[in-house]
Amino acid sequence: MFDAIERVIAKEVHLTCPNFNKPFKTHADASDTPPGVVISQEGKLTAFFSCKLDKAQLNHTVMEKELLTIVETLEEFRDILLG
Repeated sequence: MFDAIERVIAKEVHLTCPNFNKPFKTHADASDTPPGVVISQEGKLTAFFSCKLDKAQLNHTVMEKELLTIVETLEEFRDILLG
């Protein structure tokens, strides 16, 4: 079952190369599951990022978790986002 789902997702998700002349958008989601961020341009996916939270970070509010994830995403994809 997992392999079938993985094949469907692999067919549907295509990352595009970044265009440094266009703005990027980041979309963060954080809850009790590992938080994640999607970076896109003009509605097309450019990159994904996810991170683990330590015990102290798990006690943060959802907004704090999302902000933390965005900061870590900016550090990870600095070259892409800042050119």
